Amino acid sequence: MPQMDRSNFLLMSEAMLESLAEQIEESLDEDVTVDYQDSMLTITHETEGAFVIHPHMPTHQIWMASPISGSTHFAFVPQSGRWRSIRPPHVYLRDQLAEELSRITNKLFIFEAI
Repeated sequence: MPQMDRSNFLLMSEAMLESLAEQIEESLDEDVTVDYQDSMLTITHETEGAFVIHPHMPTHQIWMASPISGSTHFAFVPQSGRWRSIRPPHVYLRDQLAEELSRITNKLFIFEAI
């Protein structure tokens, strides 16, 4: 799969991170804080730890560090319009984050597509 160019990667990754931040803030649990600045999204749960999600320019991927699953790297798949894990390839960014946030907050998270 050819890599997207730098400007498209920045637009696509920023749109994803902004969308995630907005949707989490709308569903915010009192134990969760959201900070989005300088292209880095940090979601902190007061007892479980922090998720850090950011674009990685050299690889044109979005990288996520999770207190639940560790590190995962996601590449954009044009056919589906979604960010999919490079390993394992059946995992998608929105789905993984929703599942993990649901687990630590005991509240159902479902992210709408952007």
